[in-house]
Amino acid sequence: MKKLKNIIALLAVIVVFGVADLAAQHYVGVRGGYGYGNIRAYPQYVTSPVWDKYTGGVSWKWYNEVQIFGCIGADVEFQQRGYKRYFGNHTDSTLYYQRDLQSIVVPFYWQPHLYFFKRHVRVFLTAGLNLQYNIGESKIYYGTNRDGVSSTEDYTYDKVRDRRLGYGLVAGGGIGLLFGRLEFCVDARYYYGFSDVLTTRGKYSSNPVRTELDNLFINFGVYVRLGKGGIKAPPLNLNDPARKAAREADRRNFQDVKVIQM
Repeated sequence: MKKLKNIIALLAVIVVFGVADLAAQHYVGVRGGYGYGNIRAYPQYVTSPVWDKYTGGVSWKWYNEVQIFGCIGADVEFQQRGYKRYFGNHTDSTLYYQRDLQSIVVPFYWQPHLYFFKRHVRVFLTAGLNLQYNIGESKIYYGTNRDGVSSTEDYTYDKVRDRRLGYGLVAGGGIGLLFGRLEFCVDARYYYGFSDVLTTRGKYSSNPVRTELDNLFINFGVYVRLGKGGIKAPPLNLNDPARKAAREADRRNFQDVKVIQM
């Protein structure tokens, strides 16, 4: 019984220190951005991007100790999406139809990166998948580029005609500035839809065969690192004292292992 208690106590210590060590690599934060929405339809529409779209939400990231690996992360975002379709040749007097949507989007992504300036700057790429759910009722607008909006009406979802769930890819890149436990990021993300916002023509005769929505956003984010362990990835500068110390520690550990094996 005493031995079992000692094992449990040892496991508890390992878990506590493991979580504390792991927390130093976690970041949580908030994000917001501005951009546009568009649609890829077949048969092809005459379309143009719809600007003045916004996104915002909360974010989590976990950083690996290998510098170039970067981090993995997930966000929960509220996004404004939409598209504009022209009935004609896209002139100032051509009538257009614009539909605006509100969606909850959850991207899961990988961000390989490199640190610069003694790990105060990181440059990163973003690649991943995203899930979407269209919420509430959306709006549709009719008008022309010359005369502006002439009428507005609510767009009521129809489970036969419309799809609420969707999925796609996300890709982009950006730069982060690190000060202590804080990180300030500016990045661009393109959300590429793989699913249709409308059901296929087989289920609803007037729908196009394909209706995939895309979004582009320029974002700003603020993150805080959990834990006080500092950034564990070694600096890029090979002559940096911290990197030399890390290499020396690795060399000593390797020698100790060889001695034990002999």
